Amino acid sequence: MNALARIGLVGCLFVTPAIAADDPNWKLFGGTDDSYLYFAAGDIERLPDGHLRVWTKGLSVKQVNSAAEKAVKDKGSISRIAFASIVDSPPLSGVKNLSKDEITDVVIEEDVANHSDLQPVIRVLYELDCAGKMMRTLSIYVRKGGKTGRSNSPAEWMYVPPESNAATLHTLLCENKQQ
Repeated sequence: MNALARIGLVGCLFVTPAIAADDPNWKLFGGTDDSYLYFAAGDIERLPDGHLRVWTKGLSVKQVNSAAEKAVKDKGSISRIAFASIVDSPPLSGVKNLSKDEITDVVIEEDVANHSDLQPVIRVLYELDCAGKMMRTLSIYVRKGGKTGRSNSPAEWMYVPPESNAATLHTLLCENKQQ
């Protein structure tokens, strides 16, 4: 590494706020036409029976894209994003074949999820049975059109459907041993 690169990296270390140990550290795992879906990588609970519990949230695509446009114009955000893209490649890139541009987009979208005040359109607490390739919802909160709904009753176990956001989450957490 040349001297200029070291100075840039050290500069990023001083200007880039670290994510605290108790922060969820939201990581993109999928989406729908209306929402980007994230899981709390810093808050995965490993249970004695081998199951995992993880919070997820969905943010409006429109709101994330608008916040991302502002973030790339903000010097503080851009240094944080640049640092993240050097140090921490998105977990999604380990299970999906992403181009460099797509990886950059994911890093920016994760930065928005972690550092903006956008309100989720959905929050879900999942329990995953990695060995059985099953999952269930433990808690859910949905906000749409000014109305909200919630349930804190555990749902029945269901098999993880292939080629779905649930399958990507299962792969990231169970097969890749995401921290």
